[in-house]
Amino acid sequence: MWLFVFGSERLMCTPPAQVTTREDGSTYFVECEGLHVFASGSTAQEAIDSFHEQVVHFFHEYQVLGEDEVIGLGAELRQVYSQHFRHAPAR
Repeated sequence: MWLFVFGSERLMCTPPAQVTTREDGSTYFVECEGLHVFASGSTAQEAIDSFHEQVVHFFHEYQVLGEDEVIGLGAELRQVYSQHFRHAPAR
């Protein structure tokens, strides 16, 4: 997945994030282990929308944190979001 849209926010990921989708009964799941983002919904679109919302949220969270404010997994994720995600041009 390379484009993440939530509200008016549009983010591009290079290279595209590898996501897994699955259905379990009446629940749909979208997961990306590399980003540590896991979303679910009662429809596939609801799960995707929730996933996009979380990615945009974490992108903004890591943007405001300095290197000295995170350790361990947080430091790794901050690096992933800062190196691979950019604002996408408006349509």
